[in-house]
Amino acid sequence: MTRKVQKIMRVRKPLILIGCEGKNKTETLYFSNFSSKECRIKFASGNSTDPTTMLSDIIKYMQKEDISKELGDKIFLLIDTDLSEKRIKEIESLENIATKYGIEIITSSPTFEIWFLMHFKTSAIIFNSSGDVKKALKKYIKSYKENMNIYNEIVSKTYKAIENAKKQEKSFIEKSLIYHNPHSTVYKIIETINTMNKK
Repeated sequence: MTRKVQKIMRVRKPLILIGCEGKNKTETLYFSNFSSKECRIKFASGNSTDPTTMLSDIIKYMQKEDISKELGDKIFLLIDTDLSEKRIKEIESLENIATKYGIEIITSSPTFEIWFLMHFKTSAIIFNSSGDVKKALKKYIKSYKENMNIYNEIVSKTYKAIENAKKQEKSFIEKSLIYHNPHSTVYKIIETINTMNKK
């Protein structure tokens, strides 16, 4: 049976595919909470941590599992900038390939946990490390530790986090968002989830 015929025969609602770094459980724990009857979320396998191999991993997973933008699927690749200019330039160099496959690269600086912090505040502070972000987060969630599922503690503030992320984004005008510290475009995944749930 050809791939074209398989696509025609397959009847399912579009899904969201998320790729993230290595064996990091933080992102998968968080986004698993958003999966619903209307919005199915899958996570691409792969243990890579460098942007180029991460992109390769998610493309291979898409091909193996028959996931594509043509089927209405939404594909996101989460990458932390780690405050590394070399890493940022590598991420930028992958944009054209990602777009070709319908993959949207989602960045956070310096780390994904800045998205959690945005549930409580916007920040004009420049963080020197991911550890600094996690330390700041503990001021609001005393029991916080890495790879902890904090969804229930922040879900009521999700709308505020989206507002804060967009507000932060609008304040950056001099150069590309990816270079700014802090920032996060994770809100784009949340908005996609919300749209799917409304259908």
